[in-house]
Amino acid sequence: MSQKKFFVSMLTAMLLIQVCIVVSGFAEVNAEPDILVFHNMEQAEVLTLTADGESVSAQSVSAWRLLVDQRNYSHMLQVKPAAEGLRIQPSNTAEVGSYNLVLTTPKGEVAVQVFMPLSDQQSSLESLAQRMKISMEDLRKQMGLSQRLGREQITLNLLPIYYLGQRIQMDMPGGENRTAVWKVNGKITQEGADARHFVFVPEETGSLLVAYEEREKDAVVAAVAALTEVAREPVIPHEVKVGVRMSFQAPSGFAEHTWSIDNVQTGSGAVFEHTFSAPGQFLIAVKSNNPIEPGPYAFRETRYAVKVTEK
Repeated sequence: MSQKKFFVSMLTAMLLIQVCIVVSGFAEVNAEPDILVFHNMEQAEVLTLTADGESVSAQSVSAWRLLVDQRNYSHMLQVKPAAEGLRIQPSNTAEVGSYNLVLTTPKGEVAVQVFMPLSDQQSSLESLAQRMKISMEDLRKQMGLSQRLGREQITLNLLPIYYLGQRIQMDMPGGENRTAVWKVNGKITQEGADARHFVFVPEETGSLLVAYEEREKDAVVAAVAALTEVAREPVIPHEVKVGVRMSFQAPSGFAEHTWSIDNVQTGSGAVFEHTFSAPGQFLIAVKSNNPIEPGPYAFRETRYAVKVTEK
């Protein structure tokens, strides 16, 4: 090999090594905090971004998406750059739910979990008190149940939001010769020496007060309660013209699917097709049951808000 070819080969190899180093060394973007929980529409939080220990400017965020299963609900959130970071706040179209906020920066993308239980709304707590048939005062006492009782201290790690059909599951350490008692909205759902593994499938929306006790004989030695919200998954907008046949696919992972239009059952199966003969607003829903494999959902509801327009 000539000396010239040798130096060209060496230079090419060095450039390839540099490119590999740049690609493999691409900065990981971090968000602080990485979980946001909004209890009311007026609440605002500040998000700061860093990469390799250096600050990422809020003004450099070029795009953002608020996702549920890759569907974008960005209209439910306000994301604005501020001097201290990104200012995040629910919009006036926000709905109770659990989302992933994906931010695009020059250093890469970063995802932040966003929970919007909007649980400070008085009507939500009043509705819970009515369902439990207790006063608001008694409800607040149960919501504020101390984690310390007797000589024990325990905690409940509930998510701020669960969707209809999503399993609520927890394991408590317990102890010998103890009885575990689980209550949901004041009603016992599980009880016994082997009841420390809690599984509950919510079948209606609204606030849930989950309480746990450990008893030795007739004495309560540990108790804790926590509040969470149950919501429907956000509706999916869809638009079609009169006379145009449309097709919808049910969520995968379930053996049974029941379809309805404006709460009237109209079909079954994984695929649903329909043609509207008149304009208007319609709600198409599918309830998926009988999971094929173990997963987070015992059943799932998916809704489409369909706007039918003239040809």
